[in-house]
Amino acid sequence: MGYIQGEDLALCACCGGIIIEINGENYRFENINKFNIDLEKETSPLKVDLNWHISESPAMCNEIIIEEMKKIKS
Repeated sequence: MGYIQGEDLALCACCGGIIIEINGENYRFENINKFNIDLEKETSPLKVDLNWHISESPAMCNEIIIEEMKKIKS
C-alpha cells in the first residue's frame, strides 16, 4: 500500500514524475496514466494498492517501477 502525494515539480537531476510514499519513504515513478488515475480529479494523498520494485538503473534517483496499481476506496 502507498500514498500518492502528487507531482514532483522541483527542478533538479533527480526530480520529476509522481511522488509516492511507501512505508514512510518517498519514491518517484512515471506513467500514472497507464493505471487510469487522473491526479487532477483526486485528492492527495491518494491511497493505492500496488506491486512495485526499486529501479535498478543507477541513474534513477529513488525511482520505482510499478507493475500494478489501483485506488483504494475510502
